[in-house]
Amino acid sequence: MDLRHWFGGKQISSAFLALFDSLVIMIFIPVFDLFIYPLITKCRGGVPLSVLQKIGSGLIFTALSMGVAGLIEIERKASKVIPVSPECATNMTFDTSCENNSVCAPLGQIQKMHEISIWWESIQYTLIGIGEILTSISSYELFYSQVPESMRSVCQGLNLLTTSVGFMITGGINSVFSFWIPNDLDKGHLEYVYFIVAIMTMINLAAFLQVSQSFEYTNDVNVMVSSTNNSSSSSSKNNEDDAGNQKKEEQTVLHGSFSPNWTKHPSRSKWRLEQRKKERAQSMIY
Repeated sequence: MDLRHWFGGKQISSAFLALFDSLVIMIFIPVFDLFIYPLITKCRGGVPLSVLQKIGSGLIFTALSMGVAGLIEIERKASKVIPVSPECATNMTFDTSCENNSVCAPLGQIQKMHEISIWWESIQYTLIGIGEILTSISSYELFYSQVPESMRSVCQGLNLLTTSVGFMITGGINSVFSFWIPNDLDKGHLEYVYFIVAIMTMINLAAFLQVSQSFEYTNDVNVMVSSTNNSSSSSSKNNEDDAGNQKKEEQTVLHGSFSPNWTKHPSRSKWRLEQRKKERAQSMIY
């Protein structure tokens, strides 16, 4: 791709694009918090996106990023090649075309660029950055707010482990399909690799949607754990506090905090409320 930027025509390093992902994340995190999430909540009638809904949306953006990367690679190979004089390899010529030799070319070699600009890749980096905002940040929130306090460190460790597994899978894909990724990408099919990763992401999304249907939110994990460990002390609560807690739980259920993420099941919420009532009654007996 054409590495020349728009200011002065000098070439930029391809490593700069690795920073673009980080820039997108830093810029879009406040944009999501201040504008996008409140707007979505307003459009949904005051119901905010759940954590798992954010993660599922992030997987969609990740798949789109891989699909866009494959399409851009196809367009890159179809675009015209910028001519470079063969004498430029000796570094002993003042031919103006030598400025068109890619900075990625090894010393003493010529690596021609295509006319399509490198800035087209900013689209896929923007999409993958948005996907990371929706998946990574939301997963930290999930493993912090929906698990007992004693298990938070373990769950965060498992969350980071999935990142390591992802790198291992990426290395395996590059090894298995190395015949599509030669040194001269014009003779390979890098777009096939992008499309395969996009398909794998969509399969992962389908499995995620299936599993997330059975998930139930809770806003008082630590309260439930402490009440289980100290059931004898709960019998000393008076009827006024018990009635207040029951009213609070009923309001919580009405707001759907115990309902699954992608669809609401009132029957499941009612069942959960009945279970909480039975647990309270049993703790008062003992």
